[in-house]
Amino acid sequence: MTYFDDRRDRLDAFRRGDRAVLAEVFEVYVDAVTQVLQCGFRIEHKQLTVRGIDDVEKEQELTQEVFLRAFSEKARLGFDGLRPYRPYLLQITRNLMIDEARRAGLIQAIVSASELEDVASLEPSADEVLEWRRLSEATAEYCRGLNAQLAEIVRLRFDLGLSQRDVAKQMNVSRRQVRTWEEAVRDGLTEFLESRGPSAPSTVLKEGAS
Repeated sequence: MTYFDDRRDRLDAFRRGDRAVLAEVFEVYVDAVTQVLQCGFRIEHKQLTVRGIDDVEKEQELTQEVFLRAFSEKARLGFDGLRPYRPYLLQITRNLMIDEARRAGLIQAIVSASELEDVASLEPSADEVLEWRRLSEATAEYCRGLNAQLAEIVRLRFDLGLSQRDVAKQMNVSRRQVRTWEEAVRDGLTEFLESRGPSAPSTVLKEGAS
């Protein structure tokens, strides 16, 4: 089942641009969009790989751009409700990533929208998703036990994605002190996760630029 299955009222409201429905669509599908933005995808017959976004601010910017495109009148009216909405939205996501990669000079190939319908995604498997959730829950447990200073480092660096320089300014400390606290958080998290089994803590705490 998808958001629009057997719900003509939702489809009609979506195509009208109803704000409440658009907000619901965003909440339902935003994780799928960010997953593709983070993981990237492959186009096998062109031997082309579009890498994921590893910058928090850029990822947020592209997420907003995806939904701006998807919620435009042309895109809303172009969705007929007969096909699942998720592949339709992820095709818009891939198109945007192709545009961004081409502008950055990372790819030269010309890829049409139709060629993006059956691309092989680099999205994680079900087992990888479950492991990610386990790590995320363990990380949240670890963070709840931090002192006030380290908890603030986690909030600013990893939740908000601020740079070390911006965190230093906000906390009125040196950048070296921020790095020291950050290393303490990472080392402590590594020990905490290792005590609960194999882990990859660097993929759990995702920070902004240094």
